[in-house]
Amino acid sequence: MSRVLDLESYRNFDIEECIQDKIDTRVVDETGLSAPISISLVVPVRFGKVRTEEEWGLEEQTFNRILREVAQLVDLGYLDELIVVDGTVGPERRPDFRVLQQVVRIAYEEIGLFHDQVEMLRRYKVQGEMARRGYANLFVKVIHQFDRNLQKVLLRYGVSGLVGAFGVPRGKGAALWISVPIASGDVVVFVDADIVNFQKEFVVALTHPILYSWHVEEPTVKFVKAYYDRVTLVGGKGEGIYGGRVCRLLARPLLSLLSRHELYPGIDAFKYPLSGEFAIARNVAKRLRFTNDYTIEMAMLTQLYKLIGPAGMAQVSLDVFYHIGQAWEALTRMAEQIASYVVGELIAAGVSEEEVLTGFREAAERRLTEDARRAVELSRRVEDIAVNHAPEEDRERLAEYLRILEELLSGKRRRPRTQVFPAWAAIDQATGNYVQISRMLRRRAVQSTWTRLVEADYV
Repeated sequence: MSRVLDLESYRNFDIEECIQDKIDTRVVDETGLSAPISISLVVPVRFGKVRTEEEWGLEEQTFNRILREVAQLVDLGYLDELIVVDGTVGPERRPDFRVLQQVVRIAYEEIGLFHDQVEMLRRYKVQGEMARRGYANLFVKVIHQFDRNLQKVLLRYGVSGLVGAFGVPRGKGAALWISVPIASGDVVVFVDADIVNFQKEFVVALTHPILYSWHVEEPTVKFVKAYYDRVTLVGGKGEGIYGGRVCRLLARPLLSLLSRHELYPGIDAFKYPLSGEFAIARNVAKRLRFTNDYTIEMAMLTQLYKLIGPAGMAQVSLDVFYHIGQAWEALTRMAEQIASYVVGELIAAGVSEEEVLTGFREAAERRLTEDARRAVELSRRVEDIAVNHAPEEDRERLAEYLRILEELLSGKRRRPRTQVFPAWAAIDQATGNYVQISRMLRRRAVQSTWTRLVEADYV
């Protein structure tokens, strides 16, 4: 049986060799001609969810770091496009563009290529007018999920009817879904904006296995997912807790059940199934049906298992992630939605309620033991902050996850409804207009970026 390839540490990749491989790799474009391979980076931002001035400052500092690292990849010739997607709304649920205004300010200061492009738009009136109309190839593109210009494109070409919603709905899944036709890269990399210790090498390690295995028309490895130890920053600087409980104590035991009952043999090899950092060949991304809640990562893994098989999937260690935590209420919703998704898969396959609960308890108990060991090892390995681990809190969370599972299985807890977006390949088949839709959405993304530059008084 084929297995998911574990590439181990991101440090195994020599960045100079990776850059040369990127330069040398050619692909066949839509016209049948050979062209240099291109890479797009998509970052869904979450500034709008912060609750305090301190958290806002950390979010902004984190995003500054991400763009500084991205700037180095641009200078090295490894990255070809950055797309930032936001969904912040104001009091009347109208788009709030202040986050994207801040993004273009940071990008203008940190990314030399984007700075030079903006200066050209400012200097040459004709170029500025072309950008205003969407006819410019800006390295940075910032878009808002609820921008009416995007809604108009989706409505005009019948996509809204296929989605069953007017425009782009709320949620991270919707952000990832709408970014697929906007991204021009042959490989698309997704990273969350809450990685406090982000490094440019993360992007290279996620992308390079796909790029390296590319054989003119398509790659052998089509999907690479990150795994890591997650440290949630708390209090002041220099302190954190061993985080990722939803992943460690719920998602991983649930994956073991999917594998054990032969639904997706070997899928439990993924060490951090809920990571938001992954790279994917764009042609494969077009075949994905994105979900719009916390099931997005699990649903992606099960779909890809069916689409490309474990031989086309890989994972790479990004070591330790320092990140900004979420509120308990959000984590409870996350657990409920993930549990509901996997329970649905198991019950549909004929697995009994007792087998689900018994198997989950056994797998989760093994994880408690393993995680206690890993927490000790992690606290020794990490030198710049103190990493704390409370096994009793892990047990409390596990008890909560068990209760959620029991209530979902018994019917006491209603299963959450998950919105699923049609794959862009299916939209193309239904409308015959994917190329035009993609072209128009990219134009709207450029227009959105131009408008944010105007608001920031850069053009």
